[in-house]
Order: sequence, then C-alpha cells, then structure tokens
Amino acid sequence: MYRVRVRVRGGVCGVSRCWRGCLLTVMLPEERKRRREKYKEQRQNGAIKKDVLRDQQLKTLREAQHKNIKVCVDLQYEQHMNQKELNQLSNQLKRVYSANKSSVSPFHLYFTHLDGQILNVCREKVSGFGGFIVDFDERSVLDVFDPSNLVYLSPDASQYLTELEEDSTYVIGGLVDDTVQSQISSSFCDKAGLRSCKLPIDLYMDKGATGSFKQILTVNQIFEILLKFYETKDWRVALAAGVPNKTGFVLKPLSEPDLLNPEETPSLNKENPAYNSAEVE
Repeated sequence: MYRVRVRVRGGVCGVSRCWRGCLLTVMLPEERKRRREKYKEQRQNGAIKKDVLRDQQLKTLREAQHKNIKVCVDLQYEQHMNQKELNQLSNQLKRVYSANKSSVSPFHLYFTHLDGQILNVCREKVSGFGGFIVDFDERSVLDVFDPSNLVYLSPDASQYLTELEEDSTYVIGGLVDDTVQSQISSSFCDKAGLRSCKLPIDLYMDKGATGSFKQILTVNQIFEILLKFYETKDWRVALAAGVPNKTGFVLKPLSEPDLLNPEETPSLNKENPAYNSAEVE
C-alpha cells in the first residue's frame, strides 16, 4: 500500500472525492528510491548529514538574535483578510522562517501583533510553529520597537530602499490581499508617523515583453529579496532571485543611468534629507 499525503487549501477533502483547491500527492516507491539515491550521492560528495546541518542552522539562528539586523512581520491586518487569505498568510510565514533558517546570514526575525485568528491558524496549519526561533509578540510593532528606528516596506511608498542599516528595523506588512486593496500599509505609516519605503524594482528592472507588471509581492518574496540583498549586498542579484518571472520584470542593462547613479534617486539613506520626513503617496 502506498502512503498518501493530502493537503487541503480552502476546501474539504474526503476519501473518494477532492474538492477544488486540494493537493493530492502520492509518494510512490520510485520517488522514495530516487530521493534516497540523491541523498546518498550528496553524502558521498561530502554533504553534511541532515541532523548536523539542522543543528548548525539552529545555532546560526540563535546567534542572529543577538547581533544581526532586525526584520519584523507585522500581523495587524487580519481584519482585511478572509479565511483563505489567512491560511495563505500562515504558509507564507512558514516560508519566511524556512528561508531565514537556511540562510548563512539570517535576520533577527520578529512576528508582532501575533494573536487572534492568525495565531490560531498558524498553530493549526504550520507544523512546529511554536518552536520557531522567532521573537513572537502580541503587541503592536509600535510598542515592541522604537518607532524612530522603523522602516516600513510598502509598495505605495515614494522612497526607495537602497541599503540595510544595522540600527534600523525593517517591517513587512503581514497582509494577503487577493482583491489588492491599496494604501493599507502606507495609511498606517502615515498615521503613525513612520518612515516607509519600497523595494528598488524600478531602479534595477524594466518591463519585459509580457507579464502582470504588478509590484505586489507576497510576504515571503519580500523577505527573501531582503535576505538575498543582506547576503550579497547586490540588488540585481536579490531582485533577480526574488521577483517572480510572471510579473514580467527583467533586469536593466548595467549601462542604465539609474544603476550608474542610484544615489540620485529618492532613498532612505541617512545622508538623504528626506530620511526623517519620508512621504507616502
């Protein structure tokens, strides 16, 4: 008998019938054999044992909590999401943690405003959620951190993020919005007097032949772009790796003026006079 694994997304799955949205995967003997052979080959080529690698990753994560840049996912927006979107957000949080755990230079990661429905969904949907090496906090991001040190990522911001600074905390709004409601995070920043900025997609990328050309990214995609930039200090590498192909954005040639003179574009560098008076659209 084969082992059958079923994951339900937004529906109910029975033995004889799967509703739309269900993902049914069957682990065939050939697939198990292929995975074992792949792992055996990796081990013969000097790959680290899985349990050793996991211990190393957890050690690096714990060390990051004392010295690395802080990145926070702000989970205050559950009133703007339906159950399907909350489920999607919990999966994105799992991907955020997985990316951070796998990184050679992980962030000090926070999940704030973690209570209510989203906390229950994460506990139900994400295996081992309570054991994540993340600072969980039910308080608002404004109460956990000094607001003057916060930089809020928002696609509606007028300023570009060009650097990651050690004394700043970077905040990603924990919102899955299939209807694409605009100005939610930027409205919060405006009311709270927070600095906001957007990823420098326009500075380093152009529209290709086809695509959606929307700069609305998932929580984990934004996080992975920040993480890749933190590791490489290269926005071209980070954006190429993190911006999905379906958006249609492609890297600009290196001769483009914006790439030669990025300091001439609006940014949130401390040397920029707008640093303490960033405006949102």
